[in-house]
Amino acid sequence: MNLYKGKLKINETPLVYAILQFCHYQENLGKLTYIRNNTGQAEYEDRQNPEKKRKVNYGRPDSPDILIFIKGGITLFFECKSSDGKVRPGQVKFGQRLKDLGHRSYVLRDPQTAMDIINEAIKGVKV
Repeated sequence: MNLYKGKLKINETPLVYAILQFCHYQENLGKLTYIRNNTGQAEYEDRQNPEKKRKVNYGRPDSPDILIFIKGGITLFFECKSSDGKVRPGQVKFGQRLKDLGHRSYVLRDPQTAMDIINEAIKGVKV
């Protein structure tokens, strides 16, 4: 039973951190490892011209927020969205590409769903 559906509005940042905490716990048990996948842009000072700022892009646009690797070669990809957050077309395409390659890709809006998916994958159940 999902306690979050329809009862609680969850923003994306707390959702990501709740899932990461659960992944960290499972990692300490030796069940999985995970990556928090960030994309964006950072501004750096140019060494040759300190008054000039240099922008550097990092990460792959539209890639999922969390990558999870479970014993037995199971990979899970989680795109986290707030209760009313919209999935961008590029994110849909990226997720479908992962599924076409045989991976499990999900858009998540609450931590309980993430925990259920992870627990089932650890048990070896296809979700």
